[in-house]
Amino acid sequence: MSDLRIGLGVDAHAFGDGVPLVLGGVSIDHPRGLVGHSDGDVVAHALTDALLGAAGLADIGALFPSDDERYRGADSLALLAGAYRQVGEAGWELASADCVLIGEEPRIAPHRDEMRRRLAGALGVLVAQSMGASSAMAGVLVSAYYASGAAAALGAATFVDRLGPRWSVLAGLLLVATGLTTTGYAEGSIALVAGSAATGAGAAMIQPSTSAYLTRSVAQRQRPLAFNLKVAAVPGAFLVSGLSLPAAAERLGWRAVYFVAAGVVVACLVAGVVRACARARVAESPRHPRVERAGARRLLLPTVGIFFGTMAPGSIVAFTVPALVAAGYPPGVAGLLFAGLNALTIVSRVVLGLVAHRPRLSTYRTVAAMMALGGVGTACMVLDNSVLLLGGALVAFVMGFGWMGQGFALAVGALPGRAGKAAALTQAAGMSGCALGPLVGAAAVSGAGLPAAWVTASCTSLLGAGVLAFGTRNSQEGACAAPGAPSRTG
Repeated sequence: MSDLRIGLGVDAHAFGDGVPLVLGGVSIDHPRGLVGHSDGDVVAHALTDALLGAAGLADIGALFPSDDERYRGADSLALLAGAYRQVGEAGWELASADCVLIGEEPRIAPHRDEMRRRLAGALGVLVAQSMGASSAMAGVLVSAYYASGAAAALGAATFVDRLGPRWSVLAGLLLVATGLTTTGYAEGSIALVAGSAATGAGAAMIQPSTSAYLTRSVAQRQRPLAFNLKVAAVPGAFLVSGLSLPAAAERLGWRAVYFVAAGVVVACLVAGVVRACARARVAESPRHPRVERAGARRLLLPTVGIFFGTMAPGSIVAFTVPALVAAGYPPGVAGLLFAGLNALTIVSRVVLGLVAHRPRLSTYRTVAAMMALGGVGTACMVLDNSVLLLGGALVAFVMGFGWMGQGFALAVGALPGRAGKAAALTQAAGMSGCALGPLVGAAAVSGAGLPAAWVTASCTSLLGAGVLAFGTRNSQEGACAAPGAPSRTG
């Protein structure tokens, strides 16, 4: 049997006065619009029916009933995205689509390109069109990024010991720039995977190096704040890139966006080299072999807890926007909500950093409590309710993501003389969790739908919290307990 199926979708709506006219996701200035229960977008509706028919699924009327008030005035692109997700879960992927609009008015030519972009965006094929890769390749690229990052993080300790934190960061930046450039030039799957892997390896080298630098150069009382500010930069980057890069890609193409990003990294690299050559080195902390051996033993269970704890955020990041769209939120609104959740994650990490120097909060139990609350929030996302979905996502982001800076600070404090090694181990565990989480979530989604992904993520969060809460209860905890304050020379 051929693995190619063809679907045909047809839709028609009557014109009505005082109704907005939306075609292909584009609002067109016209005195009359198309009357419908949703926004009356006949182009999106016909494409939706064609996709559902080719996959052997129920039609758009059965999937989004006209007597369901949730879909009154709904954005048809959101309906298209929800339908296509079900097509993907059924094991099919769009190869091409040809949409024909029959009508005397309005003129479509001025809006044709924008319609194409809007429809492609709803189907998630903009990157595939620009980069020459299938949509399924996105999962492979994410896995390559995190898997190579986990491996590189383990080797970062050697770079930190031999080159020092500053030069290790610069080596990581060089790898990131190489990966972004390779991705921009990529013409096939192998090159795309190689570019993603190089970018992940570079990012993974930067994390332990900056952690080692903070441990050596920041006073113990201020380390929790420093670590939380560092990890707050990650959702900050998600927020900025999520709002800016897709818009830039619509105009320039994704290849150009990769080249621009590589140029920014190269500029940071050059500035860093100049600064590193002009600055004096940070003095090494005195080595205490006995303390290091005891610290390494204390680091084992926290590393396991961090591994399980980071599996959930990986899944949450991967599936939150699709879940919001499936719950009836338009894609644009879902994107803005996702950006807002990342902004709240930044706030939670900064607030925790400001208060984490207090003895009661500077423990693994604080991290475990936040991780567990994140698991509870993720569990709430299982329920078939758009409000509970958003509320659960709020708790999952604020608590389930907010613990990371404190967790890494405590783990690095277990090996005060080998901050680079401690940071490398915990970073490798974290990136391994981020790599495995979306894969487990994707397997759960393919088997039982999105609720299964939330159940899996919730369980891994609670498991990580249990390991941290019970596995470290008798250990000497806290980065603030680490002996030997750092000093500067020069």
